[in-house]
Amino acid sequence: SHNRSWNHGAEQLYGWTGEEVLGRPAQAFFCPGLAAEQTDAMLEAIRSRGRWEGQVELRRRDASTFQAYVRNAVLHDATGAAAGFVGVAVDITEQLRNERLLRSARDYLHAVASSIPEGLCTLDDAGRVVYVNPRAEELLGWTAEELIGSDLHDATHHTRRDGTPYPSAECPLVRARGIGGAARIDDDIVIRRDGSALAVQQIQTPIEAGDGRSGYVLVISDITARKRETRDAERRLQDLA
Repeated sequence: SHNRSWNHGAEQLYGWTGEEVLGRPAQAFFCPGLAAEQTDAMLEAIRSRGRWEGQVELRRRDASTFQAYVRNAVLHDATGAAAGFVGVAVDITEQLRNERLLRSARDYLHAVASSIPEGLCTLDDAGRVVYVNPRAEELLGWTAEELIGSDLHDATHHTRRDGTPYPSAECPLVRARGIGGAARIDDDIVIRRDGSALAVQQIQTPIEAGDGRSGYVLVISDITARKRETRDAERRLQDLA
């Protein structure tokens, strides 16, 4: 496959001028590192399916390389016969770099979330579970796999302290989600997977995912020991009185 056309964008991307590349083998200029079997597979796909697309490493005139997403398609002449192929390449180096940075940031955040002593859940704007850290699994008795995608109120907050049903419309956390606001309940209960009640503090904060999506972070703290200490202190004061 020899170069027949070379536009200004190709000159900027590769550094070669049209005069330098026209009529010469394309592979020799921008993908010399591509193995022969890869080139053969690419050409066979173009001949059999009429197109090929994928990620490859390409080379510039100064011998520097970059990752590109390439699309090749058969080019037909006026009679409909295959006369060659046209290729479009997009430099995706910056995109790949951003994806690596995003993965690193996500891994770091997960490491932080996994190490904090409080239970932490992230919810979408409808209150469905997106993420559950190990401490939340321990507190609630549910695994992350069991909770993800479910409505957290329906799963863990559906009953009041006296055992009566707790409609979601009456829950401060759910009401706050309806207006995109934060909420805090200092003395609350959640219903664990085994049906037992756990005394907790719950703090909910709205977040923006950065890609147009919104949601909430819910921090769940076990206050059983704190409540016990408070009762014991009150009992001691009564005894002194």
